[in-house]
Amino acid sequence: MIRQIGIEIEGGWLPDRIESYIGNHVYRHDGSVSMNSKICECGSNNDCECPRLKYVGECAFLPKEEIDIAISELLESYPDKTNNSCGLHVHISLTNFEYTYLIWNWKEFYQSYMKFLRIFGETRKIRSGSAFWERLNVGNQYCQLSINKRRVNRQLQNYGDSRYCHLNFCYVKHKTIEFRSAPAFQKKSLSADYVKSLYDFVNTYLIFAEKKFKSKIMELEI
Repeated sequence: MIRQIGIEIEGGWLPDRIESYIGNHVYRHDGSVSMNSKICECGSNNDCECPRLKYVGECAFLPKEEIDIAISELLESYPDKTNNSCGLHVHISLTNFEYTYLIWNWKEFYQSYMKFLRIFGETRKIRSGSAFWERLNVGNQYCQLSINKRRVNRQLQNYGDSRYCHLNFCYVKHKTIEFRSAPAFQKKSLSADYVKSLYDFVNTYLIFAEKKFKSKIMELEI
């Protein structure tokens, strides 16, 4: 099936780039700023030699029905600077059947997703101690490891901070599932690789899930 994919990325952009992109993408922030200490290389609140960032916040790309177009747009508009606090969030659309299946089997899907992340990190030789492994092994305020049936139900109701988890089952609000595990990698090619690999993982998982479901239905009919 054709799935829609939406990408959100956090970081800092220089003025000349932002001016050409406003109107094409949705930028969410508290107002135009010249520098943010979270993005500034030296971490100083005072004047420094770091590049002046016109915008620090999040860029949310409009959903696309073709993965190649979504990735091309991500690469074109990638932040000029990211750090450990910046995230890369991916929304992937699902059918009603697929979403129902994942809700019923949320624990199995979560375990498969975490396994996918570890394989991705190992095969791409992502540095030990990096933001990627920190999120995967420890988590943080906006990407928590803890997930259970109660939290999944709260996500479905779009309740409070329940979305701050590796997986966010936000079907009621967005008709998607949100994957919040990845940082905004400093290498934009790695971010593109992650998005494509994640998209393929979800498709493959759901193809086998549908086959498994139909097999069980046939067993019940016999």
